[in-house]
Formats: sequence, structure tokens, C-alpha cells
Amino acid sequence: SILALGQPDVHRLFPQLWSGHALTEMRLGELSRKASERLVREVVGDAIAEPSMARIVAQAAGNAFYLEELIRSVAEGRADLPSTVLVMVQARLASLDPEARRVLRLASVFGATFWRAGVTALLGDDGAERHVGEQLDELVRRELVAHRDNGRFAEEYTFRHGLVRDAVYGALTDADRQAAHHLAGQWLERAGETDAMVLAEQFERGGDRQGAVSWYERAASQALDGNDYRTAIERADRAIACGATPTERGALLALQAEAHRWTGEFDAAAARLDEAAKLLPEGGGRWYEVTSELLAARVRAGATARLAGVDVLADRLMDAAAAPDAQAAQIIAWSRAAVSLVFSGAGALAERLFARIEAAAVDAGDRVLVGRV
Repeated sequence: SILALGQPDVHRLFPQLWSGHALTEMRLGELSRKASERLVREVVGDAIAEPSMARIVAQAAGNAFYLEELIRSVAEGRADLPSTVLVMVQARLASLDPEARRVLRLASVFGATFWRAGVTALLGDDGAERHVGEQLDELVRRELVAHRDNGRFAEEYTFRHGLVRDAVYGALTDADRQAAHHLAGQWLERAGETDAMVLAEQFERGGDRQGAVSWYERAASQALDGNDYRTAIERADRAIACGATPTERGALLALQAEAHRWTGEFDAAAARLDEAAKLLPEGGGRWYEVTSELLAARVRAGATARLAGVDVLADRLMDAAAAPDAQAAQIIAWSRAAVSLVFSGAGALAERLFARIEAAAVDAGDRVLVGRV
């Protein structure tokens, strides 16, 4: 009896190797995440940081040889990929047909998970779907990618190893990478992708800064709605860094102010409200909301009305010409400001605002009972 060990490519490289023998073939499965983590700890101990653990386990993706080399790299204090692993990955990629490598490079733009229709869209050829499917079938046979039966979109695939994805992604030129990310973002948007961060990052890497700002703002709003305030602040910062317009920046600062307020960081919230009020178009709905909240924040800070500039803010709220679609926001802002002024001891200013609210209600043809606090 002979025990022989080999890589999946052995049958392709040596198709007649066992033709004259009775062969029993046993394919070894991938190491589980739990088993991979246990192996890492047995070699380097419990002192390894969780981010490092997660990185090397994800990169190895169950391949025992990759994992062993990555563990050795960590144990030696090196952050780069081991040359043994790189050579092995590059050798597998070099054996591919050029068209298969091209499909793999385009697939890498989507990340660890990709879709046949998405890769076809990046090729820009409506008749290429069958061709892409044939290449993907070959890549599945070569155990470079895996097919998923129940993906989010039709015909979903994943890279079997993060190292392979990193290697083919790194082979793209900067220009090709940017163009591919832009097309990938457009395709994901059409396909119904709901993760705003996925779309934001695709558009940012694709050079579409306007699209990136819009999706980062949605991602920040999603985090805020989910009470993940630190993430909301960080995502808003990324939107601002992408070149948000003054109005967009004002809206993002207002979002950050709300997140800071929920975490009890009232000084940071007031600072962002102050900047947002200067950037948003005066008389718009968002401007009324921000300015009235800024007035309330200064009252909460405990300063007197005049020293805190509250009287100036109140005058601005009353003097600004409301945009046609901001009349409701105007009255809400006046009401909020009036209540804050009552608590600050600025009764005269509050009375002026109550009078403006009553007049606005009469102008609108409605009768509104305005209570005094």
C-alpha cells in the first residue's frame, strides 16, 4: 500500500498517475474556525491579540499549510505574508488560463463574496455571462472559489481563501481597480444591495465621491437608528472626508451632534451644532431644527441667555425667511426655542416667540392652542 499526499491540481498535472492502480481517494476538508484558533493558541499562546487571530484565521481559510506559515510569521513578529505562502498562491494563479485569471481579478473587486452577474457587468459584454459561468465552473473545480446555493443575489460565489483574493486584487492596476469599483457599486445598487457601507466603500474606491458621501450618510443614519453612536460618528467623518458639500457637511455634523448628545457628550454636540448652523441654508427645515437645538443646548449648559448668545439665536429664528417647504419646521423650532427660553429665565423672548407661533397659526387658517410653561 502507498499513501500519497497531493494538492487538488495533481489530477490535472498528472492525469495518468494512478491509472494502473486501484485508487482510493480521500479529500481532506478544511480546518474549522474553532480548530484553526486552537492551533494558533497552541503555537503562540493566549497572548495573541484578537484582531491578529481573526486575520490569520480568515486568511488561511482552513488551509493547514497556509495557517502554519501564517502562525510562524506572527510568532517571528513579521506583519508581511510569508514568502512560502505567496509563492504557493502565485503558482496556483499562474497555472490558470488568462481568461480565468481575468474573471478572478474582477471578482475580487466585490470582496470575499461575488456574483456571476456582477462579474459579467464588469466585463461590459452582455454576451459574456455564459463565458463567465464557464470560467467560474473551472475555478470551482480548481478549488479557488466555492458556489453558494442560497446567496443574496443569483449565482453567488466566495473565495475559498482570503490570500487568493488579496493576490488577484493586488494584480489590478490602479486605473482598472478604480473603474471596476465604480461599476461594481452601480451593479450592487441596481441589484438591491441594502448595506449602505458596502455601497459607500465601492463608490469611494471607484472615485465617485458624491455617491460615496450619500451612502456614507445613509450608513451613519443606520448606525444612529441602531443606537451605535460611535459608528455613526465615524461614518459621518468618512462622508465628510470624501468631500461633502457645505450643506451635506452641515447635515452630517447635525447627525454627529445627535450621536454625541445620546452619549452624554454635550459640549461636543453643541460644537457640532454651532458649525452645522453656519453651513446649512438659513430658513431651511434642517437649519431650523439645528438652530433651535443649539439654542436648547446652550440653555442646558447653564449660561445666562445673553452671555450664551441665546438671544441672538432666538432673533435669527424669528427673522429668517422660511423656505416654502419649511413652515412646519419653523413653527416646531419656535416652539422648542420658546420652551427652552422659559427655562432659561428669558421670559420676554419666550413671549415674543409664542406670539409669532400664534400669528403663524392664524396665517395658516388654523386655531392652535399654545400653552405657556
